[in-house]
Amino acid sequence: MKQSIMAHTLKKLAHLAGIGVLATGTLVQAQTLEFASVFPESDFSSLMVKHWTEGVTKATDGRIKFRIHWSGSLVGNKMVDALRD
Repeated sequence: MKQSIMAHTLKKLAHLAGIGVLATGTLVQAQTLEFASVFPESDFSSLMVKHWTEGVTKATDGRIKFRIHWSGSLVGNKMVDALRD
Protein backbone atom coordinates (compact mmCIF):
# COMPACT_ATOMS: atom_id res chain seq x y z
CA MET A 1 0.00 0.00 0.00
CA LYS A 2 1.36 3.42 -0.91
CA GLN A 3 1.94 5.98 1.80
CA SER A 4 0.08 9.23 1.58
CA ILE A 5 2.13 12.14 0.27
CA MET A 6 1.82 13.88 3.66
CA ALA A 7 3.04 10.83 5.61
CA HIS A 8 5.92 10.33 3.20
CA THR A 9 6.89 14.02 3.40
CA LEU A 10 6.73 14.04 7.22
CA LYS A 11 9.00 11.00 7.40
CA LYS A 12 11.46 12.59 5.00
CA LEU A 13 11.46 15.82 7.01
CA ALA A 14 12.04 13.90 10.21
CA HIS A 15 14.99 12.09 8.70
CA LEU A 16 16.43 15.24 7.16
CA ALA A 17 16.32 16.89 10.56
CA GLY A 18 18.49 14.12 11.93
CA ILE A 19 15.58 12.40 13.60
CA GLY A 20 14.69 8.75 13.40
CA VAL A 21 17.28 6.15 12.53
CA LEU A 22 21.00 6.87 12.39
CA ALA A 23 23.17 5.52 9.60
CA THR A 24 24.27 2.75 11.98
CA GLY A 25 20.67 1.58 12.28
CA THR A 26 20.33 2.46 15.95
CA LEU A 27 17.35 4.46 17.11
CA VAL A 28 17.77 8.02 18.24
CA GLN A 29 16.84 8.62 21.86
CA ALA A 30 13.36 10.05 22.38
CA GLN A 31 13.32 13.79 22.79
CA THR A 32 10.99 16.74 23.22
CA LEU A 33 11.79 19.76 21.07
CA GLU A 34 10.89 23.33 21.95
CA PHE A 35 8.90 25.12 19.22
CA ALA A 36 8.33 28.87 19.43
CA SER A 37 5.56 30.68 17.57
CA VAL A 38 4.69 34.37 17.58
CA PHE A 39 1.07 33.51 16.80
CA PRO A 40 -1.63 32.59 19.32
CA GLU A 41 -2.75 28.98 19.50
CA SER A 42 -6.10 29.90 17.91
CA ASP A 43 -4.49 31.40 14.77
CA PHE A 44 -4.95 29.55 11.46
CA SER A 45 -1.19 29.13 11.00
CA SER A 46 -1.04 27.55 14.44
CA LEU A 47 -3.42 24.85 13.27
CA MET A 48 -0.86 23.98 10.59
CA VAL A 49 1.92 23.91 13.22
CA LYS A 50 -0.15 21.52 15.35
CA HIS A 51 -0.84 19.33 12.32
CA TRP A 52 2.84 19.24 11.36
CA THR A 53 4.14 18.52 14.87
CA GLU A 54 1.56 15.79 15.39
CA GLY A 55 2.57 14.31 12.03
CA VAL A 56 6.26 14.27 12.97
CA THR A 57 5.43 12.66 16.32
CA LYS A 58 3.38 10.00 14.56
CA ALA A 59 5.97 9.45 11.79
CA THR A 60 8.70 8.91 14.40
CA ASP A 61 6.54 6.56 16.49
CA GLY A 62 6.53 9.05 19.36
CA ARG A 63 10.33 9.39 19.56
CA ILE A 64 10.03 13.09 18.72
CA LYS A 65 7.55 15.26 20.58
CA PHE A 66 7.13 19.02 20.70
CA ARG A 67 6.51 21.55 23.44
CA ILE A 68 4.92 24.49 21.63
CA HIS A 69 5.20 28.01 23.05
CA TRP A 70 2.43 30.16 21.58
CA SER A 71 2.17 33.95 21.28
CA GLY A 72 5.89 34.59 21.66
CA SER A 73 5.84 33.19 25.21
CA LEU A 74 9.26 31.58 24.85
CA VAL A 75 11.24 34.61 23.68
CA GLY A 76 8.72 37.47 23.73
CA ASN A 77 9.12 40.06 21.00
CA LYS A 78 12.75 39.01 20.42
CA MET A 79 11.95 36.18 17.99
CA VAL A 80 14.37 37.39 15.30
CA ASP A 81 17.16 37.80 17.88
CA ALA A 82 16.44 34.30 19.23
CA LEU A 83 16.71 32.81 15.74
CA ARG A 84 20.02 34.59 15.13
CA ASP A 85 21.49 33.45 18.44
